[in-house]
Amino acid sequence: MSHEIESAFFVKEAAWHRLGTVLENAPTIEQALAVAGLDWDVVQRPLFVESTSDTLPNLDLDAVMSMGEPDPIATRLEVPGFVAQYRKTDDSFLGIVTNNYTTLQNIEALAAYAPLVESGDLILEAGGSLMGGKKCWLLARFADNAEVKDGDVLLPYMLIAWGHDGKSGVLQALTITRVVCWNTLQAAGFKEGNPLKGEQSSDRITVAHTGDVAKKVATAAKSLVIARASFASSVEVYRAMADKAVDVQTVKDFAREVFDEDYVKAMNLLPKLKAKAIEADEHKKKLMADAIDQLQALVDDRAANPSRVERAIVKSFEEGPGHELAGSTVYGLANAATDYIDHDRSNGDEASVKSSWFGSGAGLRKKSFDAALALLG
Repeated sequence: MSHEIESAFFVKEAAWHRLGTVLENAPTIEQALAVAGLDWDVVQRPLFVESTSDTLPNLDLDAVMSMGEPDPIATRLEVPGFVAQYRKTDDSFLGIVTNNYTTLQNIEALAAYAPLVESGDLILEAGGSLMGGKKCWLLARFADNAEVKDGDVLLPYMLIAWGHDGKSGVLQALTITRVVCWNTLQAAGFKEGNPLKGEQSSDRITVAHTGDVAKKVATAAKSLVIARASFASSVEVYRAMADKAVDVQTVKDFAREVFDEDYVKAMNLLPKLKAKAIEADEHKKKLMADAIDQLQALVDDRAANPSRVERAIVKSFEEGPGHELAGSTVYGLANAATDYIDHDRSNGDEASVKSSWFGSGAGLRKKSFDAALALLG
């Protein structure tokens, strides 16, 4: 299944897929490793292929290479520059990596966070093994959350995600997504890419699998202060949105401008065509006039006959989850747009996540947030 869960734990609140172990109280790092099914190490072994030729054949390095006894008539050749990664407890194959790749053991991935968990600054919420141990994650919640408005609380999470398949670096990130499976892990920003290349931004750091990875992860853990400051900044933006009132007509205009591509194209083309028509000859003027009339008709029709998307966003603004707390504000409008992107555009939990965070939904999420920001003036 696409949630890809092998083993996992969740504190108090079960995930939608009802998999994993639900705990009443937050665990320690050691307890989390055990209940999440992450209490194992990775071992590396030489990689071999069988060949009847004196030269090494073309290799498919994404396939599992045979580690058994070679055929008597074949020659077993070691693959230069690559090794295979296995789970030590059961010999599960995890992936093929280069000799430059440094494995980060599960206990090493979380060791830097133990003091913060012990002090109560971070409270473990969820974690587990995905894809047979190829991907792993742990989610912790900051003890100090933030209210946008009275009763409307944003929970900041710290996510650490790492893999053993050689397809990604070690991600440490601030997120408001409760990670409960592979899809939500991707939604929170964990992507497959160059495992030997690190990246950094204000709210996330990707550590490369080179050199002393455990030390790099420990250093990156200190960025929690920066991440918390980043979260505080985002809360201030949401609070500004919550202080800015908007009416239903603004919501309708917003829905058309963000979600109706034909309307947006028409609105962008109209002033350009009108400007060009002034200087055009009579023949071109006639053609442009016809085009202007068609575009204006589309714009007028959208205003008079709201689309399904526009109706859905207005309904969410007036009746959707959290509308009582958000009120008739830019914050309420942003929540309505998010509710539409996350839930109304597709059916089912996993389908909604994929649609929202990948494909067209990802662009709409940013576009709607930018449009909401613009309303602050």
